[in-house]
Amino acid sequence: MTGGRIGPVEQRDRRKQQLLLASRLARVQAAGAFDELAGSTDAIANRAMQVRAWLGSPVAWIIGTAIGGLLLRLTRSTGQRPSRQLRWGWAAWQLWRRYGAALGVRWRTDRA
Repeated sequence: MTGGRIGPVEQRDRRKQQLLLASRLARVQAAGAFDELAGSTDAIANRAMQVRAWLGSPVAWIIGTAIGGLLLRLTRSTGQRPSRQLRWGWAAWQLWRRYGAALGVRWRTDRA
C-alpha cells in the first residue's frame, strides 16, 4: 500500500468497525432513554396510587364535600362567579407552595 491508500479489505473492516461502534452507541442511548422513561413512568404511577389512596379515604370525601359546600355558599353569598374564586384559590395555593418555606411553613409531599 503506497501513497496512503487502503485496499478494499481494509475499507470493509474499517466500515464494519464503525458500524459496530455506531450500533453499540445506539444501544447505550436507547437504554438511557428507556431508563429515563421508566423513572418518569414510575413517578406518575406513584402519584396515581397516592391519589387513588386519597380518594379511597372516607375522611377525604367528607373534607372535600365540606370545602365544596363552603365554596358554594361563599359564591352564592358574594354574588361572584365561581371561576373567579377558583382562580383566587389557585393563586393562593401557588403562593403558599412557592413562599411557604420562606415563612417557615413546609408542605409535606412525601406522604406514603
